[in-house]
Amino acid sequence: ITDENGLIVKVNQAFCNFVKKPIEKLEGNPLIEIYTESERERILNSYLEKYSSNELKPDLERKFKLWNGEEVWFAVSIAYLHTNDPRPLVLSIFRDITARKQAEESLHQAEENYRGIFENAVEGIYQSTPEGLFLSVNPAMVRIFGYETPEHMVASISNIAQQFYVEPTTRLALISALKETGVVLGLVYQAYRKDGSIIWVTE
Repeated sequence: ITDENGLIVKVNQAFCNFVKKPIEKLEGNPLIEIYTESERERILNSYLEKYSSNELKPDLERKFKLWNGEEVWFAVSIAYLHTNDPRPLVLSIFRDITARKQAEESLHQAEENYRGIFENAVEGIYQSTPEGLFLSVNPAMVRIFGYETPEHMVASISNIAQQFYVEPTTRLALISALKETGVVLGLVYQAYRKDGSIIWVTE
């Protein structure tokens, strides 16, 4: 709980654990004491401006750099607190979401790595539905089969079994093997390029 000047009026032990400061170092002191010195002026000015203009956002997620240099993510819920205290007060509830944000960043990095492999591979790579629609194809796939762009290839083929494989039963065998074993290795077959010519590929 803070007042109009950003002073901490009341704090619980969980918050102390988050910011690694004891209660006696927090209550009665400015909230900005929990942040690194380089951030304190900016954060205080922002608090005072939002407080005076009555524009405190009720919910936000933000990265904070604490006084000890540690970077953490907090989800913060904020509301004006109506009590018998003559001072106008603000209740802020902090939830530590650092682990979640780190997991999201790791997932994002993994997706970026996959995208790099997908875009830069010399082999053709594609994603499709079991029913026979291309969802995505990489640039190598486009070059191999003579299309202009990935979007053009995806849009041009509405039935992979009939339009892509010379023998449509090859597609059925591939899907069947995937359902049974989860993997297909070294499948050799003939496929159509955009111009109707036929090439041998291994998948």
